[in-house]
Amino acid sequence: MANSSGRSKPKPANGNSASSGTSQMVAIQRTQSYSGPFPPPGLLETCERHHPGSTRIFVEQYEKQSDHRMAIERKVVDANVRNERWGLTVASILAVLVWPGIAAYMISLGYVGASLGVLAAEFGALVAMFLNRARKQRRDTQRKADVETPTIRESTER
Repeated sequence: MANSSGRSKPKPANGNSASSGTSQMVAIQRTQSYSGPFPPPGLLETCERHHPGSTRIFVEQYEKQSDHRMAIERKVVDANVRNERWGLTVASILAVLVWPGIAAYMISLGYVGASLGVLAAEFGALVAMFLNRARKQRRDTQRKADVETPTIRESTER
């Protein structure tokens, strides 16, 4: 029998009543924990019995929180797309117009070696950007795959 705190009442270990003189008392405590958006079905049933409508309230709150989280994620994704487009535009302008223009100007001044250095640095920067972006995409994909699924754990202590 469980009292309001969820702990079992002590019972004689030998099955006899407490009036038999030399009985031994054993207390058993059951602990239950869960993770995830909803409590386990048994706990939901108990809540519903004591507070009618509580399951509906849990579900509505979960739906509201889920909608809110998805709206925030949508805003973050849209902002990231805008930032990447802006960065790509600026990088394209630099790669196609500015750096080759600087190299051409340096060649016209007679600095052929330095202009080749500028072009090599530009090429290196483009390769580094590409590799960094590929690494970031792999890291994001792995992070999404590592999301833990909800679990229920039970333990009984004596």
